[in-house]
Amino acid sequence: SKAFLSSALKVKKSFLAGNGCVGCGACKTVCKFDAIRLIKDNEGFLQSIINQNKCVNCGLCKKVCPALNQVVKNQKASKVFAFKGENETRIKSTSGGAFAEIAKAIVKNGGVFYGASQREDFSVVHIRGESLEDIIKIQGTKYLQSDIFRCYDLLEKDLKDGKTVLFSGTPCQVDAINRFVALKKLPSNQLYTVDIICHGVPSETIYKDYLKWLEKQNKSKVVEYSFRDKRISWRGSSCYAKLENGKILLNDKKLCAFMTLYYSNYITRNCCYHCKYTSQERVSDITISDYWGIEKVDKNFEDNLGVSMILVNTEKGEKLFGQAQGESIIANVEKAIQPQLSKPTSCPLDRDEFWETYKATGLEPLLKKHGGVKADSLKTKLYKLKKKLLK
Repeated sequence: SKAFLSSALKVKKSFLAGNGCVGCGACKTVCKFDAIRLIKDNEGFLQSIINQNKCVNCGLCKKVCPALNQVVKNQKASKVFAFKGENETRIKSTSGGAFAEIAKAIVKNGGVFYGASQREDFSVVHIRGESLEDIIKIQGTKYLQSDIFRCYDLLEKDLKDGKTVLFSGTPCQVDAINRFVALKKLPSNQLYTVDIICHGVPSETIYKDYLKWLEKQNKSKVVEYSFRDKRISWRGSSCYAKLENGKILLNDKKLCAFMTLYYSNYITRNCCYHCKYTSQERVSDITISDYWGIEKVDKNFEDNLGVSMILVNTEKGEKLFGQAQGESIIANVEKAIQPQLSKPTSCPLDRDEFWETYKATGLEPLLKKHGGVKADSLKTKLYKLKKKLLK
């Protein structure tokens, strides 16, 4: 609430991790005194704020925080694979269907899984699934930060009940889950973790404004939006949207403007520029990603339904991956085009200027400057005016 924020900001050092905060919410979950709130900052990212009037300095929030602790990583992946799940699975997935097939193996053994799902309002949250039908809810890449706060209590109960649990997310989210499980002294032998090779998370505020802009351009509400869609291609730019008036938008510059803006790095969360997880040593049992560079390994292995890269990081991960249905070949990281296996996403020198412009003028000028959306030429403007007058 505004009253809480106003009160908290009057206290020095009220932000738990400052620009290092990853927005995982683990600190709020372990706080027994309700002293922590998750609020959205001016860029639309969740931040943890401590109300010092309630805080008793127990230190639990600092112990569980990924930003305030050294990362405990596994050794470099013992095995790397190129992987293709079953065709039916891959049609609904972004690349090779790796997570969906791993989740299937968990469900068939009576376990549950947690993964990111896009809601009707286009926000992204982690949900719990326990059936094969639930898997479709989390398939496909979502280029937004998922809210995992509601997962902690459910995951704790599942582990206490002796269930096999699979959690997937960004590396910092996996690190938060691992720290939460360790702090709570929960049984971890049945917990399996999968992380993605992450470019960084973009601003949800920018995304929501972009959708409003897209609706204004097309004079109709967006009812479906896919960042990458196999009706177009599994490689490269492949955005898809459906409007309320029935119109389908396929991969033009306006439809891809958010993704263009995302890869310009201006709308990335601050902590991602200093990410501690961008190495071949991972925090999860299994790492998955698109296999960019598969043609360097085996040009005949790729097809139009996509290929995943699998890094097997632990013995648990190897055991789990062995249960996934699909086709795989031995591969290697060196032939994969994944910069975030060696360094974080770079921060533009004029990032502050970008955000000042956004606050002053809104999103549209920035879409034209950084999102690949060019202003109409005089010829186009005259044509549109003539068409309007004739109508």
